[in-house]
Amino acid sequence: MQDKFKIFRVVTVANCVPWHLANFIERAKNDYVVYVIGDNVSVHAQSYPQINFIDIPIARKINVLNDVKALFILFYYCIKFRPTIIHSIMPKAGFLSAVAGFCAGVPFRFHTFTGQVWYERKGLFRKMLQLMDKLIIVLNTACLTDSKSQSEYLLQNGIGTHGKPLNYLGKGSLGGINLLKFDKIHIQDEARLLAQELAIDKQNFVFAFIARKNYLKGIRELLAAFAVISQHYDFVKLLFIGPEDVEGVTDALLEKYPAAKKSIININKSVNNHESYLAISDVLCLPSYREGFGSIVIDAAAVGVPTIGTRVVGLVDAIEDGVTGLLIDARSVEQLINAMELLIKDKNLLLAISSQAEKRVREFFSADYIYALQMDYYQSFMCL
Repeated sequence: MQDKFKIFRVVTVANCVPWHLANFIERAKNDYVVYVIGDNVSVHAQSYPQINFIDIPIARKINVLNDVKALFILFYYCIKFRPTIIHSIMPKAGFLSAVAGFCAGVPFRFHTFTGQVWYERKGLFRKMLQLMDKLIIVLNTACLTDSKSQSEYLLQNGIGTHGKPLNYLGKGSLGGINLLKFDKIHIQDEARLLAQELAIDKQNFVFAFIARKNYLKGIRELLAAFAVISQHYDFVKLLFIGPEDVEGVTDALLEKYPAAKKSIININKSVNNHESYLAISDVLCLPSYREGFGSIVIDAAAVGVPTIGTRVVGLVDAIEDGVTGLLIDARSVEQLINAMELLIKDKNLLLAISSQAEKRVREFFSADYIYALQMDYYQSFMCL
């Protein structure tokens, strides 16, 4: 029996393992010897017992000394274990993996772009970050993005292959969605208990935000819009869930809207059962300034929850405007208020886009489907 190939999946931070890699590694363990490498990733070792975890202190922000150290450690593991494939996501992990994999002679080197840290940068720093992305493409065997619009945006900024946009899998997404985990019937009991715990009943209309609490995610606009909505509709609630990028930012924003605070359920951490929080919601709100794809959008759609999102790279692929959700302009509080109010008032529209959102996920975004596309992509290079 032929030994399985070894594959390194390299990330920057540990919390993206359950969010972005879980569906891949749960399936890849049958086809490869899988190593997940990144900062403190071993915290997930018990959840994935058949996966090998290696901690390397990769920081999200640039720190030359730490970055050089992480590069040499990653190079060492490439030499030690001799993987056939190294595949990274996230900017810092992508750059370090490209250099280490190339120098170590890893046969097949891939990176998936999931958003651009230089999106709102200007001047020399923006150009430096773009140069790093270009080096990632040069040093790797091939690169993907997680959405069509992101590929097009990168090409507009001079980042592609031979003047063409980078490839992406299917209609986008990193790993698709586990339809068993996000089955409404399967999670209905847990969702009912959660609703009771949070004092949410059938009379409430629940908006949800589940993401990092970062200004780039549009949290200022969301809270401003919800404050207005909650003045006119006393039955609305907002599930405001996710870790803070900057400690105290949530409290500072909430203090601006004291009247709305009683209708906001604020949870300043990641939750392991976000499918249950989505299942007790009516509409997901993601008014981001930028996204790679917006995986939470298809998570929500799987349980029949449509999304109000912004007309930005990534989200225009995750949401079909007027079909599976509503798209608004980024930074527009007025448009967000109007979209929220429309879905509160128009029950038929809400039911229609909810149904279409769920249908689209099952057709194009199942984890098995995306994994099969990923395997075909690998094989297209390994069989050359």
